[in-house]
Amino acid sequence: MQARTLVAASMTGVLAAAQAAAQAPAGAPEQAIAPATAQEFSNRVYIGTSLGAAFLPKLKISDEFETEAAYGLSDVGLDTDIGAAFTIALGIHATENFSLEVQTGLTWVGFGGASGELSFLQRTGGPPTPSFDATLSGGSGSFLQVPVMANATWRIPLTKRAPGTDDTSIGLILGGGFGAINTGADISDISVAPTTGAVPDYTMSINGNGWSWAAQARVGLDIALSSRVSLGLEYRLIGLNEADLGSADFSEDLDRFSDITIETFIEQTISATLEFRF
Repeated sequence: MQARTLVAASMTGVLAAAQAAAQAPAGAPEQAIAPATAQEFSNRVYIGTSLGAAFLPKLKISDEFETEAAYGLSDVGLDTDIGAAFTIALGIHATENFSLEVQTGLTWVGFGGASGELSFLQRTGGPPTPSFDATLSGGSGSFLQVPVMANATWRIPLTKRAPGTDDTSIGLILGGGFGAINTGADISDISVAPTTGAVPDYTMSINGNGWSWAAQARVGLDIALSSRVSLGLEYRLIGLNEADLGSADFSEDLDRFSDITIETFIEQTISATLEFRF
């Protein structure tokens, strides 16, 4: 009888020790917690996209052009139409409400026509002398942009998800970033009508692209449908410095203007967003 009691007590002790070991994190084997840690990291990585409308102001061409035989003074603006903007980003949530990402995409904006005046001045070895003046109008084409940006985003919770559930939650998005944007122009048939000088009417085209530094600010609303999928609406304000569009070509036998430069301008986009955590 005493032997049975000792055996029962021993079995009880073994079971209690095993249960305690299973519940104690410090005693858990390294390989048992590694998958959970890897999964937790994976859930922080996300891919985000946005699609919406883009708005560019009237673009101002820099005041001077250069050619081998002459140079020109300009008061020329390029009108733009409403365009479309698409972005895609890969990022990581450093915390639940702070993330870092790299972003690229495409922005297409229609060309709405040129306006303004050009003044050609001859290089004669002495002071430049007037050659002829001309007015610009019309034209067709488009602008295409490719951004490469690094961004940081903060999410301020407006409603919170209950612990352990996939309930919907809503947050305010604030963010910004820095990088570069390649701006290209494919524009043709700008009418050039000389007002002085014995030069017939002709047309001008611009076809080139160049990189410029850029910074952006972002504000939006994020609706987390679950712990992995979010939808939202955002507004971006993007500032770009000068963008070089290459040379201007003319239908007549004229020297080309080189370094067609657009002055600093502000771009705006309004987009719907989608984010998916892995």
